[in-house]
Amino acid sequence: MQEVGFTFSTTGPENRKISINAKEFFKGIGKAIIKTVAGNYADALAELPDVAASLGFKASPQERVGALILRALERSLIILVAERAKEEDAITPDVYAASFLGLSENLTFEVDRTFFENPNATGLVDFLIPDANKWLTLIGVSEADIKNILTRLPSVFSRALHDEWRSNATFYCEILELTDSPFVGAAVMEQEWARYRAYLVSISDERVFDESFGLRQIYITPRCYFYDKDNRMESEQRFTSRRGRQDEPMKVLRWADVEIKSWIERKDRDFSVRTVAGGPGSGKSSFAKIIASDLALLNRRVLFVPLHQIDLELGIAHAISDYFRQTGHFSNDPLAIDANETTILILDGLDEIQMQGRAAQEAAQNFVNDLIRYVDRKNTSSCKLLCLITGRDLSIQSAEGALKIEGQVLHLAPYAMQSEDQRTFNDAHNLFDIDQRNEWWEKYGILTGASYEEMPNSLRKGELNEVTSQPLLNYLVSLAYKRGIKLDESTNVNSVYEDLLKAVYARAWARHSHPSVKDVSYEAFVRLLEEVALAVWHGAGRTATLNEVETHCQQSKVGALLPSFQSGISSGVSSLLLAFYFRQKGRRDDGSKTFEFTHKTFAEYLISLRVVRLIEAISDKMHAHNSDPDFGIDEKDALHRWLNICGKTALDSYLLDFIRREIAFRTADRAATLQNSLCILFDAALRSAWPVERIIKLNFVEQQSYIRNAEETLLACLNACALVSKKVSNVRWPSDTSLGEMVSRLQGQRKGPRNRPVMSCLSFLNCDDQCLDMADLYKAEMHNSSFARTHLSYTMLMCANLEKSSLENSNIDRANIDSAVLKDAKFTFDQIIWSRSIFRRGVTLSDELESIEIKNRDRISKRVSFLMKKGVIVVDENGKIMTEEDIIREVELRTRKKSSIKKA
Repeated sequence: MQEVGFTFSTTGPENRKISINAKEFFKGIGKAIIKTVAGNYADALAELPDVAASLGFKASPQERVGALILRALERSLIILVAERAKEEDAITPDVYAASFLGLSENLTFEVDRTFFENPNATGLVDFLIPDANKWLTLIGVSEADIKNILTRLPSVFSRALHDEWRSNATFYCEILELTDSPFVGAAVMEQEWARYRAYLVSISDERVFDESFGLRQIYITPRCYFYDKDNRMESEQRFTSRRGRQDEPMKVLRWADVEIKSWIERKDRDFSVRTVAGGPGSGKSSFAKIIASDLALLNRRVLFVPLHQIDLELGIAHAISDYFRQTGHFSNDPLAIDANETTILILDGLDEIQMQGRAAQEAAQNFVNDLIRYVDRKNTSSCKLLCLITGRDLSIQSAEGALKIEGQVLHLAPYAMQSEDQRTFNDAHNLFDIDQRNEWWEKYGILTGASYEEMPNSLRKGELNEVTSQPLLNYLVSLAYKRGIKLDESTNVNSVYEDLLKAVYARAWARHSHPSVKDVSYEAFVRLLEEVALAVWHGAGRTATLNEVETHCQQSKVGALLPSFQSGISSGVSSLLLAFYFRQKGRRDDGSKTFEFTHKTFAEYLISLRVVRLIEAISDKMHAHNSDPDFGIDEKDALHRWLNICGKTALDSYLLDFIRREIAFRTADRAATLQNSLCILFDAALRSAWPVERIIKLNFVEQQSYIRNAEETLLACLNACALVSKKVSNVRWPSDTSLGEMVSRLQGQRKGPRNRPVMSCLSFLNCDDQCLDMADLYKAEMHNSSFARTHLSYTMLMCANLEKSSLENSNIDRANIDSAVLKDAKFTFDQIIWSRSIFRRGVTLSDELESIEIKNRDRISKRVSFLMKKGVIVVDENGKIMTEEDIIREVELRTRKKSSIKKA
């Protein structure tokens, strides 16, 4: 065994010892790590000494134990050091071999049955750490990175041990046959649980992006809040009519981990399902992984399932069982066996579930209902199963009808909260004032060798102050700040993502690119990533297969950007995925490998780039076609392109925000040009219909879905351009009901107060002469729009934003404008006199004035003052703005005339 770097001897079943030659051991690893310079991690693992081949199948079980440990150690160091190798310009085996001089000749330690129950308890890894430290120092790894790498080594080794066993199960199976083997006498399921717990512990030590440290090292325990049941609004009160009303439910603030662990300890079968909600990058998945890891360290029966990796069409029970069997964690369903202790099932990513023929939010709602029934069946006699679900706010809100217990929905709080919100919290533990960003930056400084005692003050200004309150964005800001990028109160969040792309290209692509794509420019690099993101978006989840990415690249004709497309595109696309923040994540039923974004917001940012690229391309090509019909594309072709990109998946508010910020980089003139082109396209869609028949193999329902999604995204992008140009979009509505029909079609029947994106995209829009009678425009963003001569009888405008909109000569009889924002909204004097909507009492000013004496000027003044405090602008018949005094005087004048007529 000396030739492979270790010796193994035994003097009895209780005294097994392994002796490792450190020089040979590290030399073998060094050769393997060279493979990672080109980004080929698989080849690096293949370079491990083939112990099985050298020993043969006649090797004793003891020798096989030794082989298992050696290869697991090597796997661990390759995983931890491979990323460092990628950053070196030139590394050769000789460089590594020279680094091993002076290291220990032998490491000796015992291996007994406890090793398989808790590999790190034997001290095996502790013996290795001093020599690993020397080796890392000699090859130039910084002191901070060495500390981070060695901190992660124990948990990575424990997982690597089990991965090695599974990858060479045939060779190692004879260990099980030893009568005195540590496996004998223990149930196979319990051994699988031990292996799975090691996996859960290791995921909390997985690298954060390209850093040497792991998640647990930088993790900040989040706060959470839930709504106090005693002050909760009943379902019929969900449509609040007063902003900031005092009777809104108080938010009870708690530490998230304490809240979840105390819930687990209660084991209340009537409170067996709980959810954790948060926006993108709020730390939901990180929290779920840390909780799973903590429980695994306590030897609890905990299961962690990324929901986007399971097929829910199989049913919940079958889908979860199939997931664990496919991933190799368990040979049998871990939930099927009736255990003595409670199992905690953690389901991560409610917003990413996919169910055939259902919208994402409907799928989330149905899934939660099915899950509650499933858990209730499990807990018929006692609490056998507890389930924790994480998801974005919208997905959790869609299922809130089934989540009625106080505290059943926990909302993750940001790192820092706004002082004006403090009155809405019940903060018995004094958590509100803690700015967790200071703790995070202090940790980050220690882990990276920087000297941050708290978050830099320059990042507490403008939009950055809000941005850094979210864990993911705070980290991305830190990367840009560390590289010296200028960040101030005017910083657009998308610029932080752009800086990240440039850094990834410069570090992992331009300097050490895959041979097949070494000449790809930065622009091509981004363009290719956009197609990957588009493939993921069209899949309505976080994952995409290699074939799906290749198909998108071919259809969009960006394949020419990759030289490898000439001889086969798989290697080039694979390298592209490895260059950015992707990771391989399982396989589909047909065996296709799937890749996922490490963070979903990366996909949303890249999709926004792709959509804005589409807008600019369509605008330029339509302009070229108008100048010369032989060039560019016509409106039908443009609509077809739009359908292909934006029709398959519905727009959500998160993607909309990215699109708006991306268009905000354009000048007002450029935005106006794009806005004009989108207006033309919108007119064409309204007047001549979408060419959905060009997309083959779509049934009628799918065609309608494509049209709806494409229309909403087109309206959203039109509005995004208008927000930058500050100009009204002059859409030519085909009929006087076109706008109302479109809003009804895109919004659909609501379930509660939550709006679809269309309701936030009705500003800077020409709505003149449209009929919106009885339309549902609750909380719609309609500022800076024109509603001249528009019919708004009985229209729901409660809490709508009508700031700076013109409603001159519109019919607002009985419209519900309670709590609507009317600052600088323009009305005519006649509307003020005759409207039953502007004043709360529901009678016109004219009606009321008939019942009071003309001398009662104070009464008139109070009614008019109430109106003016809303910020309303009143104009006379000539369009001249009237002051409060002008209005009172005109009211008095008209009252006298009316009185004179009556007397006559």
